[in-house]
Amino acid sequence: MSFYGLDRVALVVWDMDKAISFFTQVLGVDFDVVEDQVEQIRVAHARNKFGLELMPPVSTTARLGAHVTQLLNDKGEGIDIVAVRVDDIEQAI
Repeated sequence: MSFYGLDRVALVVWDMDKAISFFTQVLGVDFDVVEDQVEQIRVAHARNKFGLELMPPVSTTARLGAHVTQLLNDKGEGIDIVAVRVDDIEQAI
């Protein structure tokens, strides 16, 4: 199995606009914001080769929205997902 590197890192944040502003100033990246009506979540994707995602709480009723809200309430802002790239997912598991 070969490990190719990080695919993305997702951070849960209370205030998406504040987080976008911070990471734009610190890392010099722009973001695209996507809304998922089914999962009731907003995600800001960094427009660069490194997959940084920012996820604020939007809903407590949908599965993913409730997950983000619970994480923020229990642990505060921080890393939720670290995804890596491999050539054989079955072997990696």
